[in-house]
Amino acid sequence: MKGKPFEGPGANENVAELGSEDDAREALDYVRQEALKQPCFAVCSVEGKEFAVAGIPGAKGVQQTPLSDPPPNAPPPFASYGVAFTIGPRLYLVGTGGPPGQVKKDQIVEAAEALYKRNAEPDAGS
Repeated sequence: MKGKPFEGPGANENVAELGSEDDAREALDYVRQEALKQPCFAVCSVEGKEFAVAGIPGAKGVQQTPLSDPPPNAPPPFASYGVAFTIGPRLYLVGTGGPPGQVKKDQIVEAAEALYKRNAEPDAGS
């Protein structure tokens, strides 16, 4: 293998083009609501919360972070962070997840802000 081996958590970026700005905002709200749901089938070791994303107009941030006192039969804890935003009829999703302490909210917010800046210009994405 040439270069440095991969280190650290992975991240994902998804873009969906919908029929209109309203459709994109509706999809953003749906994605936010789904991301806040408990990700485990029965008992869980994490909880979902929203967080503010100041650098992107209308963006929604969601995190799943370990409970301070998880149930004894809960699966291993993890952490995940996601940011969703729209530009016109496009919905952008940026996220990451992994073991507690491996992924950082600031990293995913920075990645989302960079994606927003690249695509918010009038000629971007054309």
